[in-house]
This record gives sequence, structure tokens and C-alpha cells, in this order.
Amino acid sequence: MPSFVYRGFRRSGEPVKGLLEAASAKAAREALLAEGVLAEAVEPSGRSARRGVGGGRTGEAVRADLYAELAAMARSGLPFAQSLAVAREGAAAEGLREPLADLLDRVRGGQDVASALTEALGGVTPFETTLLAIGERTGDLARSLDELSRFLQSRREFRERVQSALMYPLLVLGLTVVLLVVMTTGLLPLLDRLLADARVDLPPLTRAVFTAGRVMSWALPAALVLGGGLWWLGRSCPPDPAREEARDRVRLARRGWGTVRRALASHRFTHTLAILLDGGAGLPEAVRLAGRATGHPSLERRLEEAARAVEQGRSLAESLAGIEGLAPNLAEWVGAGEASGRLAELLRTAAERYRAEWERRTSRMLGLLAPALLVGVGLLVLIVALAVLWPILNLSRGLGL
Repeated sequence: MPSFVYRGFRRSGEPVKGLLEAASAKAAREALLAEGVLAEAVEPSGRSARRGVGGGRTGEAVRADLYAELAAMARSGLPFAQSLAVAREGAAAEGLREPLADLLDRVRGGQDVASALTEALGGVTPFETTLLAIGERTGDLARSLDELSRFLQSRREFRERVQSALMYPLLVLGLTVVLLVVMTTGLLPLLDRLLADARVDLPPLTRAVFTAGRVMSWALPAALVLGGGLWWLGRSCPPDPAREEARDRVRLARRGWGTVRRALASHRFTHTLAILLDGGAGLPEAVRLAGRATGHPSLERRLEEAARAVEQGRSLAESLAGIEGLAPNLAEWVGAGEASGRLAELLRTAAERYRAEWERRTSRMLGLLAPALLVGVGLLVLIVALAVLWPILNLSRGLGL
């Protein structure tokens, strides 16, 4: 039976809401009335979920936990519809129960798992949809769910490590901004007035610092307003795919952080391609989806061209050779895998190598960021201190102190 979301009041006036299964909305209202609940609204779970917070979209962390739970129940032999019912009842997040109820209704109605998940949960990527469809087609849905759970979990761990590594540099940067605001709006203008009243001849360094302070007093607010306006324009204007691709190509070609981006893109591509090939996807289709998983529009277009070349009979190694933005030795890994017939296995090994390279380079870059910010703050304080103390010392000498 379909699921319905209800909202109403008990006879005591207490508000209630929840889920129940019934043959129709009328039957649901009658069942609620028999339980002493006056229903204010009764809607199919799918309609209510689509109007929910965030448009019914679920985050990667929620989907990773859901896939792991469903994979465990599928491995135990529990039918998928029954697994969904158990997951719905045990959903930790209240906002997840309605999408799961909608998903359960769709699966019970005969809809395939991949499209049902996409429509009920929202936020499901084409990669997830393809892997689920392959698992359902091959009769090994538990493996696909388990692979998806591990893949999304690894992405979440990547993000958390980067956020943790950035906390200290961002704290130092925030303190630097606060220091600049205090100096330009309070300390420097006050000292400028005091020294002007004392008619002290200011050294060149002091004049330069006071001039910079006067400029910063209006430049900082102007920069904030301008930055906010540019951000709003960027959000409100329709995206330009050609410009985004050109910008992405420049970011990948840079030295420093560009090397980090290339290592991460190579890891995502090889890891995703290995998962899809193990799941039974065709090579051209797997290359296309792995290209989307890189997160780079320029790479997605180049890998789409590589997929078409594979469809026309070229080897994958030849098709990947010369693609800028991926690791230079990726084609060699793929060529060795095609020659040995163990492409997926070698892709997993390459993915771990690229992941280790990404972590090493990221740690090195972030490790240099914090000392650089500290040195910058120290130099700023030193310059301001010299600019303030120099005229005061000259004044003291003039007074004979």
C-alpha cells in the first residue's frame, strides 16, 4: 500500500504528524480518525518530500549511510522493498523518512531502483544511477550499494581532511583581517592626529603607513561591497559553459595547486572507472561517467571525446594519451591493464597512488600556508611598530628626554 504523510491534532489539541500506509487518502483519514487524530492534511509521501527542505535533496553523507545499511540487509538475503521499509522506520533523520517512504512506494509499484532513488531522494549523481542500474541488471545490487557507500565515504573523508587542515590557516587569516580593521579604523587615525597636533616631522615610513591606513579605511569596505556584488552577479547570471571550461583548464594547468588538482582528478577518474568496470559497465559508458566524477568541465569534455574514440575501436590507452589535466603516466597504467587483461585491478592501484600523491602534495601546501601567514602577520606588526615608535623617539630626543 502507498504511504501518506499526515499532519493534524489529537482530541487533546496536541499537534501530531507522521507517516502511515493506507489504500487511499480517504482511507488514511478514516484510520487517523479511528485513532483519535483529526487530520489537517494528508498527502502522498512523494509530493510532500519534493516540497521539503532543500527541495528533497539528500547529502552525500546521508546517502553513504543509507547505501551501507541497504547493502548489509541485501547481503543478508532481505528483499529490497523490505530493506527499504526497515530503513524508513529506523531513519535517524526525520527529514529522511518521507523520501524513503516515497522510494518504497515507487519500488513496490514496479519502478526500477535507480530511477526510483533519483526521483525520490534527489541529489543522486549519474554515476550512482548507473552503478545501481548495473547492480540491478546483474542481480548483485548489494555489491553496487556497498561500492557506492565506500566511494561516497572516501569523498567525505577527503573533504573533512581538507577542512581540518585549513582550520589553523583560516584562523590566522581571520586574525590578520581583524588586526587590519583595528589598525586602519582606530589605532592609525588616532596616532596620526596626535602626532599632527604635536607638529612632529614624520619619517617616510610613518607617512607611508598612515597613508596606507587612510586608504585601507575606505578600501576594505569597498572591497567587501564589490566582492559581495560580484558573488551575487555570479550566482544570478546564467552559467557560461565555454567560459567555465576555459577557466577550469587554466586552473588545472597551473603549477602548485594545479598539480594538486591534477592528482585529485586522476584519482577520481581511475577510482570511478574501476568501480564501474567491476560493476559490469561498458567501457565507453564507464569512461563518460568517470569523466563527470572528476568535477572538471574541461576533463569531462576531453573524456567524452575519449569515450567516442573507444567506441570507434581505439584502445583506451591511446584515447587517454595527451589529455591535459590528468596525470602524465595514466595512459601507461591503462595500457598495462589492457595488455594484461586486468584493467580494473591496475586502475585501483593507480587510484591509490594518485590519492597518496594528492594527500602528500596537499599536506605540503597547507603546511607551508600557516607559516607564511604567520610571517606575514609578523612583518605587518613590525612595520606598524617601527612606523609608530620612530616619530615618538624623535619627539623624545627633541624634548631632551
